[in-house]
Amino acid sequence: MTGRPVPARGPVQLPPPPPLLVGRDAELAALDEIAARTGPGPSVAVLTGLGGTGKSATALHWLHTRRERFPDGILYASLDAESAEIGVLLHGFLSGLGVPLPEIPHSPILRGNAYRAMTDGRRIAVLLDDAERSADVRALLPGAPGAVVLVTSRSRLPGLELDGADILVLGGLPDEQARVLVRERIRPGQIAEDDLEAVLQRCHGNPLFLAIEAVTRRGRRRTARPRLTGEFADAAKVFDASFSALPESARRTYRALGLLARVPHDLDVLAEALHCTREAAAADIADLDEQNLLDASCGEGVALSKMVWPDAGVRARDQPDLADVLPRCVQALGDKTDAGSRVVHEHRARLDAAADAVDTAVFADDPGTAMQWWHQYRDSVHAVAAQAAAHGFNEELWRLAEAAWGFFLHVRDYDSFRDLCEIGLAAARECRNAPAEALMLLQLGFIALETGQTENAEKHHQAALEIDEREQHGPTLATSCSRMARAARDHGDLELALALYQRSIDKHLEIDQPRGAAMALQRRGAILIRLGRENQAWRELHEAIRYLDSIGDLPQLVKAAVQVAGIQARRGDPGAARARLLALLPRVERIQSPHTEKELRAALADLDSTPAGAASGDAARAGEEAARAPADPDRDTAVPGDHRERNGNR
Repeated sequence: MTGRPVPARGPVQLPPPPPLLVGRDAELAALDEIAARTGPGPSVAVLTGLGGTGKSATALHWLHTRRERFPDGILYASLDAESAEIGVLLHGFLSGLGVPLPEIPHSPILRGNAYRAMTDGRRIAVLLDDAERSADVRALLPGAPGAVVLVTSRSRLPGLELDGADILVLGGLPDEQARVLVRERIRPGQIAEDDLEAVLQRCHGNPLFLAIEAVTRRGRRRTARPRLTGEFADAAKVFDASFSALPESARRTYRALGLLARVPHDLDVLAEALHCTREAAAADIADLDEQNLLDASCGEGVALSKMVWPDAGVRARDQPDLADVLPRCVQALGDKTDAGSRVVHEHRARLDAAADAVDTAVFADDPGTAMQWWHQYRDSVHAVAAQAAAHGFNEELWRLAEAAWGFFLHVRDYDSFRDLCEIGLAAARECRNAPAEALMLLQLGFIALETGQTENAEKHHQAALEIDEREQHGPTLATSCSRMARAARDHGDLELALALYQRSIDKHLEIDQPRGAAMALQRRGAILIRLGRENQAWRELHEAIRYLDSIGDLPQLVKAAVQVAGIQARRGDPGAARARLLALLPRVERIQSPHTEKELRAALADLDSTPAGAASGDAARAGEEAARAPADPDRDTAVPGDHRERNGNR
């Protein structure tokens, strides 16, 4: 039998080709490249993806349009049928290759040997459809080095990948190609543009779901009410095979991700939400990835594919063990945000003193690592916060808005942080937590000031001040005084601003927060410069610099240093001013704070653009103004040394 010739025209066992294939040009080209290779064994390509993504359609299209490349035959076997035993499939292959039925061995092992002998040296292709196990595929591989084997599977079949097979992952179609698919399958005018957009939104590029939508519209009158199938009553059946292949733990994780916003989730946060170890969560994620259930574009983050997220949400309904997943996720996300925020902005005290015990080791106390985490998961923080607000998890929400402050100061993402603070404000009010409400108002007021919304800023600050004076809450009252001082400064009442900043200094020292006093000193220094009282500004700014430098508060240190450098330049020493700022630049670069680095570089550019003559003129004018200014008596505005020593690491 091994010498029996293959029929002159080899068998083609393929099912019919798909009527339409859209958006798979890249995959078809990849198959061409794989088929052109030469090696000691057959070329094997695994087309993998979720149910309905067109794995079989792509394989069939490629084989039907390239039949001339395989004159010795194209074999086909479906591996998902209950009766698809390997021995039965090998029987079909041998029969197709021309072996008389009486000569086909009874033993599956002998059939495999005969099959490999029959295909040795032949130019054939094999399509193994809906494979679930790598071992089944290996048993059906031909012996011909020039053969091509296409495998379709919902799983990535890591065993075959280890064998050297190429893995081609098929995802959803882009919107433009999805439009083409729908329009090609219905008559012109049968779907309105807004209806089509709704279809695209709900199908997430899944070719099978798009085809279902198109078929339901055939023969329907244009005026008929559309019956969208975006809920996809049969979606569960489409994804059942992938879900059933998961271990029970991974099924729970799949359901849990369906309850959370479809954004990239941090693995540590996800493990806390699932109440399991990080290692257990990572194992579940690996199982989901093997079944192509994850969004591959999320990098290190974890999110379900947009095609299966609705299905996961449906499967999560009425699952008592998942009731606390969202609140635990918010709390864990808040804890990690707080840890990272403390690393990049360690000096801000929290309303809850117990929160000061947060562990920052997760970021190795490295500001760069913390900032990278924030850039990756910032959108996740906002999305989960919005979701939690709809469920009333208020205590966690205002804490999350407070925790994100340190990151915001470095990134200045005003719009998204405003939304987070609005959520935090509503949550604080629901909790009847007056200090938290005042804090959220102060954060919103700062955003309003920075974005030129002066009236809104004053409204928020005044409301915060009224709460603080009523509650006599020291930290927020001290901050409210500082914000009202800024408002007075912006209105041109510089003397009132100086007095309010002094009140803020006194209040910060009273509650043992010298950093706040140093910041108010820095702001007073800027106003004193505007008033021409540069000698006094010099003293107060240097006092602020000494304290801010001792605690490593670079963003505030840069603000004070820029003011002092300006005085130096006006006094005719721009070189010293530049050297002062250049010395800070490497330190600022290390903390990866775009806002602070931009501020420092802008000040250096201003120094570079100031002609020497202009600097001399400024120095002369500054001397005249200093001579005209009234003598300033010694005032106890400096941060006391004992405070610096006791709180140097705050």
